[in-house]
Formats: sequence, structure tokens, C-alpha cells
Amino acid sequence: MAPDITDVTDKETFDSALTALIQTAHQNDVPVDGGWEVAGRGDVPAWDVVVTAVEPDS
Repeated sequence: MAPDITDVTDKETFDSALTALIQTAHQNDVPVDGGWEVAGRGDVPAWDVVVTAVEPDS
């Protein structure tokens, strides 16, 4: 289970939460390939996020 996003205080928790989010979206037929702009606020910068599927080696 993914941690609550307010519990993301280290890289390992971030990786776990992001993995759970992407996997859950995919399982629910939500497209996860693409790019998104994430607006900044206050002292938090804006981000450009790109997600692409990686095909397994055959």
C-alpha cells in the first residue's frame, strides 16, 4: 500500500508512493504515458514530469 503523500519525507517513500500511483493508474486503465506541468507555489518550484513505459528486454 502506498504511503499517504504527507508521509513522503525521504527518497524511498517517494519511490514507493510514485510506484504505487503509476501501477494503480495503469491497473485502472488510466493512461500514464505523457508529460505534465506541475505548478509551483511559494518556495516550491514548478516541475515538468515525463512518464514513459519501458519495454522489457526480450
